[in-house]
Amino acid sequence: MTFSLNKHKFIFKKIIAKALITVFIWGLFCSLITTVNANNSEQRIFTDTVFTFTLDNTEYRLYGLTAPILYKDEISSKINALISKTNLTYPALSKNKYAVTYTTPKDKANQPFLHKELLKNGLAVLNQNGLGHPDIASLTALEDEARNKKIGLWQDPTFFVLDHHKSCVSCFGIISGKVINITEKKETTFINFGDDWKTDFTLMVSKDIWEDHYKSKIQMSDTIETRGFIEHYYGPMIKIEHKNLIKKGSDNRP
Repeated sequence: MTFSLNKHKFIFKKIIAKALITVFIWGLFCSLITTVNANNSEQRIFTDTVFTFTLDNTEYRLYGLTAPILYKDEISSKINALISKTNLTYPALSKNKYAVTYTTPKDKANQPFLHKELLKNGLAVLNQNGLGHPDIASLTALEDEARNKKIGLWQDPTFFVLDHHKSCVSCFGIISGKVINITEKKETTFINFGDDWKTDFTLMVSKDIWEDHYKSKIQMSDTIETRGFIEHYYGPMIKIEHKNLIKKGSDNRP
């Protein structure tokens, strides 16, 4: 009887030990996966801070560009190499609350040299502000060139060039979709990529922008592409605040 009781105690302890080891290994695995996912998410956050550099004791940041944190070192190295061998001017456009000066550096021909070089090499994407740049035609042409060649960040654009069904919130994205509904209100026009405006992706366009630039161009069933900071307003939403934020005919190419 005593032997049998001790045997059961031994088996019970062995089972408990195995269970504890299993729980420990599973916890370690989950922790590792969470860390990897967190690092990937952080690396894939788009920000303009990667275009910050210091020159003559002034901290500058290139205006109108964005890129993943993942490319921070490569972008910084490229910027420093370019400014060290190129005679540029650095007009101050504005300052943020951290006293960082936004600028679009110009070369002798008054061209946005750094912007063009970074876009051409696939190390930048134009953000909402960049799409309002006076040299928008040449800048978008260079961005498209890098996009077609799949160089730089365009080698793996799947985390920011998205179908509207896969959009994130509180992040930058380039979004494409088919226009399912257009609703014109007093001050705002809503372009929806789905039947349920409470959950589907929506573009919120101010009245003057809609009437001056898009009303005669965008129709139901058109496939369009836009980009910007994705907010949540009855589902994911991007505010359209100037004329270059929507283009027709996106083929969902990378």
